[in-house]
Order: sequence, then structure tokens, then C-alpha cells
Amino acid sequence: MQILRQAGLDSVPGGGAEILSDRVREVLSPRKIKSSRWLKVMETAHLLGMRTTATMMFGSIESPEDIITHLEAIRDLQDRTGGFTAFIPWSFQPGIRN
Repeated sequence: MQILRQAGLDSVPGGGAEILSDRVREVLSPRKIKSSRWLKVMETAHLLGMRTTATMMFGSIESPEDIITHLEAIRDLQDRTGGFTAFIPWSFQPGIRN
């Protein structure tokens, strides 16, 4: 990521968070990185001076506890780094295709 920063990248979109519950991620998107890795990527970007965003998809198979875990993880990282510029919650839309 340092190479990207030196090349002029100054922000990173936070899509891919969906829901930061590995239990849910394993069902919905098993090929995506684990929650801890996503958070580490965002933290690294923040520590390099980059700003990022964070998303949260809800309304599928997650529990209220999964949502709380997600929100706490984002809030904790924001408290430590101040690097998020936006939080984008979006609801699951079954049956919609690109």
C-alpha cells in the first residue's frame, strides 16, 4: 500500500465490508477476505494518511449481534485513526441484478 501512496493514491473506497462477521461473510461471499484483514487494510491506509469509507450491507442473514459487531469494529477503528470519511449502510436487495 505504501507504493500506491507514493504513486499518488490518497483514498481507498471501503466497499467490500458488507458485514464484518466472518460467519455471515463465509455464507454470502466466501472468497472475500476475513473481517480482520479488511480492518487491517483500512487501518494501514489510515496510518499512511489515506482516507477511506466503510459500507455495511444489512437485511440478509445477519443477526442484530452481527450488525452491532460491525458497527463497533468501524467505530473502534475510527476512534483510533480518524480515517473514515463516510459510512454507507445499504440494504440487501434480493432479486436485483446488474
